[in-house]
Amino acid sequence: MENGSTFVLSGLRAKRAEIDGELRAAEKHAAQLRADLDTIDRAILVFDPTAHPHLIRPRKPRAHKTGLRRGDLSRAAMNVIRSATVPLTAKEIAVRVAEDRKLAFDTASAREALVNRVRNALVRHPDSVIREKDGERVVWRLAGPE
Repeated sequence: MENGSTFVLSGLRAKRAEIDGELRAAEKHAAQLRADLDTIDRAILVFDPTAHPHLIRPRKPRAHKTGLRRGDLSRAAMNVIRSATVPLTAKEIAVRVAEDRKLAFDTASAREALVNRVRNALVRHPDSVIREKDGERVVWRLAGPE
């Protein structure tokens, strides 16, 4: 065998080992999920013996496009506002959140989506933040003693 083939074969073996390891971990995880599902089905039957748990439609887990879990964006935005020395626009907050959380912010649509999500998160905290007009800009700052 020539050297090029040796390197290729070595790489293929390493990749196969990696995939086999991932598959075994996934099978173990699937077995645990089946056991959890069986436990929940039995609990349902304890409370309602006439129930048919197998007829409950499965729900697909929601994918997190940004990698942020529920509430993470609000917390991150609030942390940015807390550390700011001046009021910030939603875009400025979004840029800092993206930097802090290492989020993909490379396309115009991704930037706009994150700015909108930050704005929506801030609106849900009327007791914590204040939205005010600063000339043509809308800025956000912490609510507190004035």
